[in-house]
Amino acid sequence: MLKKIIWSNDYCIGLSEIDSQHSKIIDQINYLIDNHNCKAKASLNQEIILFLDKYADEHFSTEEEYLRKINYPDLDNHIKLHQSFKLKTVESAVKVMKGQEDVTEDSITFLKFWWTDHILKADMEFKNFISKS
Repeated sequence: MLKKIIWSNDYCIGLSEIDSQHSKIIDQINYLIDNHNCKAKASLNQEIILFLDKYADEHFSTEEEYLRKINYPDLDNHIKLHQSFKLKTVESAVKVMKGQEDVTEDSITFLKFWWTDHILKADMEFKNFISKS
């Protein structure tokens, strides 16, 4: 059984807009964790996957714009991480949109791991850059 992500200050980078976006993403992943085996919630789970796909684009744009403003030296690699995520999720999102696939436990596990790892590692690197600037 998948365990929910417990939001804590460990996930905060100190920028309210980005922290709020991260929190919203985690909330949606937790909803998927709570309901992934519930047939009655299957269509809602599909909507959440589609929402996360679109919201990730918005979040990545916000984050990348901010990193450009502060002249973050590792911006290109950070963008590559975002692009890699999109490449890995777009095929699954399309299948969900077409009704060809339900939201699988593997998909939820991937989302859970990718987002927590990305926030706690890659995003914390730019948090450290900000604090040194």
